[in-house]
Amino acid sequence: MMLGACPVVVFRRLLGSDGTETEHDSLKAAGARANGDLLDAKPASISATGDVPQSASFTGVTVSSVAADSLAAIDMWRQSLLELTSTEEAAYAWRQHRYAFAHRLGMALVGGDRSALPTSGSVVYGVWLNWGLIYVGQTGEAQRRLRDLPVGESHHLANTFPPEIWSRVIVIEWPQLTTARATIERLSEPIVGLALEHRLQASLTPLANASRRKPDGGWRAVTWSKSQSRAARAAMEIDELYESVMVVWTSAARSGPSDLSSSLGCVE
Repeated sequence: MMLGACPVVVFRRLLGSDGTETEHDSLKAAGARANGDLLDAKPASISATGDVPQSASFTGVTVSSVAADSLAAIDMWRQSLLELTSTEEAAYAWRQHRYAFAHRLGMALVGGDRSALPTSGSVVYGVWLNWGLIYVGQTGEAQRRLRDLPVGESHHLANTFPPEIWSRVIVIEWPQLTTARATIERLSEPIVGLALEHRLQASLTPLANASRRKPDGGWRAVTWSKSQSRAARAAMEIDELYESVMVVWTSAARSGPSDLSSSLGCVE
């Protein structure tokens, strides 16, 4: 059984052996489609002008308005899942199919698919849907966390927004940037990672980061400017590194598969 077209473009920022930033074409990309087709069109998340995609404001969306406009689609989604799991054999095949796709995508994110050097240590990463950026995160354990990102056992994103509908993932090994060493020595690597995550989220306001669940079943908006966390305080002390990360982030966010055809592959 094959799913419909659901491309995931994976950009992993690689640096030269001397630790300096390499040129744009050194970015390695791996495309992923559940049906195995080669991704040959720029994702819809990239605007015609090439602007870096950002999420719409969460505060402008209400549960009631989404439900009212999407009842038919929600019913189709539920009916499709019922069909895909209609027998014990079908449910078994569905589980096998979904995990196989998530596993291949996770391996592409960490370089375990042999398409590039392995990703390890501290990274910041972003996930896009067709309309724009949905999530920004960071980790000090890239191999474990990125492999699980599309699986969803310890990461919540895939539970609500499954990897089959992602359009783009960017992973940046920020400690390798030339501006990182001094910042790490001053603040420590874990704190810098948290600070970069906070700064990116506050700047790009991705929808999945912009609110938190409440015990009563509702949501509360996140106000990054009012945070007194260690990450928020440290975020004010990483200007040079943040600018370096944004150069890489912007380049990858604007790049389409046609820019990287020589290094584009498929996760089937």
